[in-house]
Amino acid sequence: MKLTPGEIYFIGEKDLKTGLTTSYCKIGIVREGAKGPRSSDERLLEHQTGNPRKLFLRDIVVAPAVEEIETRVHRIFAPLRVNGEWLELTDEQYAEALRLTNTMSKEAQESLSALQSAESLKDIFSNGKSIEPPPEIVQAWNELNQAKAVSKLCEQGLVAIKKVISTFAADQSVEGIVTVQERKGRVTFDHKQFEQEHPELFSKYQVDKVSWKQRFTLSKQKDALDVESFSPGIGALMSELDVKCGQVKGVDDLVHIHAVHVQLLSRESTADWVISLKEAFLKAALGENEAFEGICKWSRSETTTKAFDPKLLEVEMPELYEKFVRQAESSQVMVVQPMVGY
Repeated sequence: MKLTPGEIYFIGEKDLKTGLTTSYCKIGIVREGAKGPRSSDERLLEHQTGNPRKLFLRDIVVAPAVEEIETRVHRIFAPLRVNGEWLELTDEQYAEALRLTNTMSKEAQESLSALQSAESLKDIFSNGKSIEPPPEIVQAWNELNQAKAVSKLCEQGLVAIKKVISTFAADQSVEGIVTVQERKGRVTFDHKQFEQEHPELFSKYQVDKVSWKQRFTLSKQKDALDVESFSPGIGALMSELDVKCGQVKGVDDLVHIHAVHVQLLSRESTADWVISLKEAFLKAALGENEAFEGICKWSRSETTTKAFDPKLLEVEMPELYEKFVRQAESSQVMVVQPMVGY
């Protein structure tokens, strides 16, 4: 999680003829220390350009980790998001979006020390010790397991939805639901072919590669997790998904399954926010230790291996290097829209 502080602004708009506030709201950020506009007022002036209605700042929330919070808020309110950072909200929905943003800002501030510690500890060797977990660690473990279970359910549902959508929209965009984008193929160096043709040079350009390895694993709970208490209605939503997947017969039916898609995005984002905070809490509490017994393990170590270095070859023998550079073919990528733009 990037911990860049800044402002999360809520921009509203008024109809110039009637003076009435519309239902549209833009939620964006200003990063502290960023180039360009550095205040929400300056961003307001930027957004006003080209907009036929009068824009105004409804609210500003000062927060750490503004990028993460903004992303989560956009995802949580995906069913109400209509275009880019613009959402269509009733007064009650706006109040809820503002309340949630303030809550997440407070949670991030309260977790800031743990988030900073977790970030610094990831580059420190773990000492191999396993320690007894105090009660607050057990509680965090329970909450983390619940959040992970919900996130996994949502991920499975999103994969199933994308599979269904790809069946009916594999080579076409569907307005507001899916776009098909052209992705340029990667440029790579053909290691295998080079080794076959120049084994001695391949050996010559072997260098010591130091790799830092870290892995955080969570112990599973023996008892069944109560995902409903974490995300009420998740079971019914997954059942609805099964029904709607079976009802899709063509492109016109995709809107129904896309409605479930944005709801799953919302629940997944809520779960992932909890996951990021609870994992940071456990990591910070571990310090240099490697594990809480029966709770989690966070191993951090360094390994050195021999690896071929194509960059060194490129510097010393550029013409030979170019002979083994390969350009992959372009491919089409289907992107399911994380909003309801219809």
